[in-house]
Amino acid sequence: IGPEGAKHIGVALKSNRVLTTLDLDGLALPILELKGVSPVETINLQGLTTLSGIVIASCVSSNSALTSLNVDGHPLPICELKGVIPVENIDLQEKGLKTLSAIVIASSISTSFVLKSLNLYDNKIGDEGAQHIGEALK
Repeated sequence: IGPEGAKHIGVALKSNRVLTTLDLDGLALPILELKGVSPVETINLQGLTTLSGIVIASCVSSNSALTSLNVDGHPLPICELKGVIPVENIDLQEKGLKTLSAIVIASSISTSFVLKSLNLYDNKIGDEGAQHIGEALK
């Protein structure tokens, strides 16, 4: 499975009401929690691949209960990134963020109409993460 396949799985999971976990890379993703069907405020997931990141981003996009998501070492302020809690500036400088965080950030900021400044200086999001964020800013 590649990134395009992961996107299709993520889209399908939005309407799927049966699947509770999905394993794409050795760690079972808690689908109900990611989608907000079983609401939690914080989810910590580590050691995932980009494929899981794409599915996570798709699931989290409609989750209104989740406030914090940690996919690679630093919790992301999901409500602020999505604009649920309106803030104009988010400083994520020097947080050790990698591609997975960038994928989640990209998915989240695509729905925000208030965010004006996002500081990602000195992270390790790489070209792939930058590409996802760039697409979200269009």
